[in-house]
Amino acid sequence: MEDGFPQRLSRLVGIEIRTGSHPPCFERVVIEFAGIGDAPGFRVEYQPDPILDSPRGEEVEVAGNATLVISAGAWMPNPDGDGYDGPREILPLNVETILELEQLENFEGMTAWAIGLDRERPFTVQWLENPTRLVVDIALD
Repeated sequence: MEDGFPQRLSRLVGIEIRTGSHPPCFERVVIEFAGIGDAPGFRVEYQPDPILDSPRGEEVEVAGNATLVISAGAWMPNPDGDGYDGPREILPLNVETILELEQLENFEGMTAWAIGLDRERPFTVQWLENPTRLVVDIALD
């Protein structure tokens, strides 16, 4: 799924990435944004191995048998250090099919995160407000 990526860059800054479980239907990955500006363009798609970080182009090991990659036209954090200050690798404990989150890129106004899954699953993507966030729901069926 794609909306305005990579052309639509945003002044919003990513401040948080988190997971959630909503059994029996789906598990969720949320990237929350803050600041003033329009929504960034985004792309969410399955990518085959090898998964590469940007800009170095080095292989990144991501847990699981399938990798869903979220790319967005916004910093996380920005060059001034505003925004997300958490780990680049997250092993969430509140979900079962999402095995890992790994930041692949935070360069030239773009961010990308790999979602390591147990297997390929259907997913949906939404842009929501209050708070401003990009939401990826991953089916449990």
